[in-house]
Amino acid sequence: LRDSDTIAFCIADKEYSYRQLFDYVEQIYGVISSADDNLIGLYATDDIRTYASILALWLCGKTYVPLNPSQPKERHAEVIDSVHTNTILSADANIQPFFYPPKLLKKIFMSPEEFLQTVQNHSEKIASAFERKIPLKVGNAGKSHFKENFRRGGFVDKNLTKWKPAKRIGRAKGAKGQYGTLLSARNYLYNSINYRALPYQVVIFTRVPYAIVHNEGLRAGRGKGFKMPKRQFIGDSAVLNNKISIIIDEELTKILDL
Repeated sequence: LRDSDTIAFCIADKEYSYRQLFDYVEQIYGVISSADDNLIGLYATDDIRTYASILALWLCGKTYVPLNPSQPKERHAEVIDSVHTNTILSADANIQPFFYPPKLLKKIFMSPEEFLQTVQNHSEKIASAFERKIPLKVGNAGKSHFKENFRRGGFVDKNLTKWKPAKRIGRAKGAKGQYGTLLSARNYLYNSINYRALPYQVVIFTRVPYAIVHNEGLRAGRGKGFKMPKRQFIGDSAVLNNKISIIIDEELTKILDL
């Protein structure tokens, strides 16, 4: 049926083929499949995009929470709050599949159309912020977050995963035995964590050659077959992602004057 011209839906006297239906499903699936939320808010109308959205969500293994466009905006905000979703899908043909972040929506009780128009009215300021200000703030937050891993002696994703302590701790005499794992008097690896802010992106890096050996737990030149214990200090982190979301939310709130 994927490429069939057989009629799948007839909505308001307009016919849609299976080919058209699955074109919409693929478009929406491409966006929704990367969403972290399993519960997705859906502005449900009698529209081909609503039905395509339901199919796309089913294919992703996600569940939709219907939002009735005829209900007051305050009610929409209550529903969004109650299900703790961060992703809202709109079936309106005139707007993009998603509007975000929902925190902004809840603050002003906008409809998807109103929110999109507000964003469009401030598009130049938003673009400017993502080109410079937001990457700088995100880069600084990332650098601080990953350096904090050294001070805590482990990697923070959703929770702290402690590193295997260095053998010298408690054994070496003097100050050397007091420094934490991967720390030293020079703190060469710790101080090497840095970032490069680019338009719409941030690169956090270290130029220390042996950093990857510690971060991924690879073989090291300490005898045949020796493998360094994995002590990850840079990588994907749910806590950091949340910090980044807050930064973006705050900057957009200022720009949109909410």
